[in-house]
Amino acid sequence: MLPAVLVLLPAIVLALHWRHDGITLELGTLVVVCGMALAYLGAKLIRALGRRIEPILFSRWGGMPSVQILRHRDTTFTAPQKLNFHAKLAAKAHCVMPNAAQETLDTRFADEQYLKASNWLRTNTRDPARFPTIAAESTEYGFFRNAYAVRWIGVAVAGGSLLCLLTPRAFHVQPTSLHAFIQTLAAMSSGERWIVAFDLLWAIIWFVIFRDRIVQSAAWRYARALVEASDSI
Repeated sequence: MLPAVLVLLPAIVLALHWRHDGITLELGTLVVVCGMALAYLGAKLIRALGRRIEPILFSRWGGMPSVQILRHRDTTFTAPQKLNFHAKLAAKAHCVMPNAAQETLDTRFADEQYLKASNWLRTNTRDPARFPTIAAESTEYGFFRNAYAVRWIGVAVAGGSLLCLLTPRAFHVQPTSLHAFIQTLAAMSSGERWIVAFDLLWAIIWFVIFRDRIVQSAAWRYARALVEASDSI
């Protein structure tokens, strides 16, 4: 639900500002209830969008991280470590782990076996009490993936909040230049200027923090924890 809250945060800040300026208790309650409902619904939709964008990310990265990390040509683990993981997963997940030469000759078959092994690992490591590291890494990856999927929506909400503050004043000062824009800001209260600064900063944060590279890093940590769990299942 956190990505949904982050998306709605500029609207929440704006609503709190309007409440401070005289919104009634009844309307304030309605805003809070509607906000909670939107956050819940938004969380479901954002998760769906995150899952939808996942295949695109995997294709861009060269494959699912938990598949990549099992390939012989990947260097995340040493060769002896990887052979150990392969042996245990072949026995437990009932898959055929190819050697390096077989992997090179038939990469599609190799990736199918690695996918079968990683799916088996996901199915058998869902207990957060027994596998707290995997649970934490999975949650972190899901958060960054989902936030990345809706970064444009986050920017749009921040921009909408900004327009709600600037548009009424634009009819008076008609800001068509930087000087006119500064005049518009000068006509605002200090609270409104802080909200303008927050909206601009929040829009920038969506692209500075929620980037492809951040999602990939979180996905790789989750994949590593997942494969390492083959020693303890």
